[in-house]
Amino acid sequence: MTTLTTTDAPLASRDSLSEPLTTDRLLEEQVLSCMGPACRTQVWLLLLDSDERQLPVAIPCDDLRPEPSELEVDNLAAFAAGMLFDRGGSQLVMVWERQGRSSPTPADARWAAAFAERCERRGIRLRAQLLCHSRGVRVLRPAELRAAA
Repeated sequence: MTTLTTTDAPLASRDSLSEPLTTDRLLEEQVLSCMGPACRTQVWLLLLDSDERQLPVAIPCDDLRPEPSELEVDNLAAFAAGMLFDRGGSQLVMVWERQGRSSPTPADARWAAAFAERCERRGIRLRAQLLCHSRGVRVLRPAELRAAA
């Protein structure tokens, strides 16, 4: 497990919307440079085009319950699918923001795992899920989500 921290990220070293985000490291750098460390509990939907460039839209959602329900996960996936369609995106990046440690909590893992499953069912290409925490940003791996849930 690695965490990109504010001291690691090249905050102004690239045009953040023109370069493809082809690696997990580039995604972490992008999210950290745009958002910084976590300051509240919310989720962000970031949209990528077919060339893996971030579209100029970031959609926050701060009214999710601490534990996922079937309906809430379905609604979030439906909203994400609609945003991808409306904005011409081809891939989705989910950023789960919350203060605290860099490893996912059981609730983080349940939300992220349920959302990934729902995206797969709906045919949404989920490029990555990241955790934005108190010290930085890191990619959430499917295996650690299964272990943490």
